[in-house]
Amino acid sequence: MKSPISAVIITKNEEAHIARCIQSLLPLTDDIVIIDSGSTDHTSDVCKQFSVSFEVKPWQGFSAAKNHGNSLAKHNYILSIDGDEELSADMRQAIAELMNSPIHVAYDLPFLTNFCGKWIRHGAWYPESHIRIFDKSVVKWEGDIHEKLIIPSKAKIGKLTKGYIHHYTISNLKEYIEKINHYTSLHAEDLFKRGKKASFVKLYIAPCFSFFRDYILKLGILDGYHGYTIAKQSANYVFLKYMKLKMMEGRDQ
Repeated sequence: MKSPISAVIITKNEEAHIARCIQSLLPLTDDIVIIDSGSTDHTSDVCKQFSVSFEVKPWQGFSAAKNHGNSLAKHNYILSIDGDEELSADMRQAIAELMNSPIHVAYDLPFLTNFCGKWIRHGAWYPESHIRIFDKSVVKWEGDIHEKLIIPSKAKIGKLTKGYIHHYTISNLKEYIEKINHYTSLHAEDLFKRGKKASFVKLYIAPCFSFFRDYILKLGILDGYHGYTIAKQSANYVFLKYMKLKMMEGRDQ
């Protein structure tokens, strides 16, 4: 018997990962809802090989897509998972046991990230956890770029400690740089709309501190070349975000 939980996934061009994600969910739930924002690869063909609910919906932001998927789900409890993620066997078992008698409106789940073929166990990416299980009747997504869950202030959040959500985030450096360029543009636009400024400290000191924190203080150095690359590109993310914001400020004058 499957657990009374629905899995909701938003996708765009996830043909390389989505089958693995779905296969990790099938033993757990009979309700997998996929909201696709217009994939141009074979994501749709791959998804339709499985017993899932698949809908193409024009992009209106992360929260709008996820909330729409939640509205189509059969169960009140939602497992929100991305197309490049999968449940480890231990995590799947932990969720199944949890759903026998959930007592909280939301649950925090541990993550383990795979970067260019290596599991990252230090630095800014480890340990990492996110709230990914919640009761949709009282919890909603909010925000277009860095979406977050709005949880009642008095609600207690549970935590699973067994297993991981495996995140296959980046397969090569070219993909990583393209992703950074895309998201720094979105982030800069969001900051500009909110009236934020790119100060000297944010442009030049913040990136240096980001690298020092992630590579030295958080021991990213122990992940070797991969840890160095993550720390360096994370610092580059901070710099590009504020440099793009600075350029927007100049354009607006």
